[in-house]
Amino acid sequence: MEFDLSCKKIDVTPDLSDLVDDLVDHVPGHQKEVLCKLDRIQLQSNLFSIGYAAVMTDDKGQPGTIVGLRASALKGDPLSWKEQLNFGLVNAADRDFHISATGPKVKLEVRGARNSLMVYVMTHELSHIIDHLNNVTREDNCTRINPTEDSCVLDADSYAALSWPNPATVIDEDDSVQHPHDIRPLELLAKYPYIKNTCYYYCVGPAILGEAKAIYDQIMMTSFFTPYSTINSYEDFAEASAVYLLRDVLTFEIVGSDGKVLFDAKQVIANKSSEMKLQWLKQFYERSDLKIH
Repeated sequence: MEFDLSCKKIDVTPDLSDLVDDLVDHVPGHQKEVLCKLDRIQLQSNLFSIGYAAVMTDDKGQPGTIVGLRASALKGDPLSWKEQLNFGLVNAADRDFHISATGPKVKLEVRGARNSLMVYVMTHELSHIIDHLNNVTREDNCTRINPTEDSCVLDADSYAALSWPNPATVIDEDDSVQHPHDIRPLELLAKYPYIKNTCYYYCVGPAILGEAKAIYDQIMMTSFFTPYSTINSYEDFAEASAVYLLRDVLTFEIVGSDGKVLFDAKQVIANKSSEMKLQWLKQFYERSDLKIH
């Protein structure tokens, strides 16, 4: 795909044309600028996750940006499917996002958008590109406090340091399997122990469905704008950016099989504990020097 400087489509394949129109109209802020300079959006039939974003270089060393989406995400309910992975209710290998009637479901709307799901997902993925280009989370810069311990200290001015102080690798109860993707803060797990049950694509053992309310209740007490934000600081930044930038037009709720709301992103961003993160995001996205390509 290709755009001119005014974000008018020049070379977009027919299967993406309507989607791109909707994205250009509704993806917010700097994420729209990243979209307009994106080198490629590709639909893939066999993709592990809902989507991904990457900054890559070609054989001449020139950088380029790409977003990949699982093709079935355009018509399925992938966010509910992803949420139900936590409880072992769906098959992680299912490429068509079949969901269980007994599990939690995501209620998502971006007011005015024809495809709210893709507007949200693309805002999330484009935030990963902004993160990469501007070295936002800097989780990899974590400095070990003690070489024999998992805990470490993050750069004080990094996004990761907002919600991820003193992260540590989570180890299974039998100490046999470590999850290097999952370096949640020790303080977080001590205060909100049910949060360790959110595992999404990386589940070893599913959470108990009967504990869903306890899990979401605890997340609602934190500054994590969505449950998926609790996985790591990279996903936290992408989810927080999507919720923050779309907040005036966004409904993001998780409801149980009885229709009762288990999680509401609007309530989380209204928490006093979210004030520092909201201020950080405001200042970051007001910067005039952000790299977008």
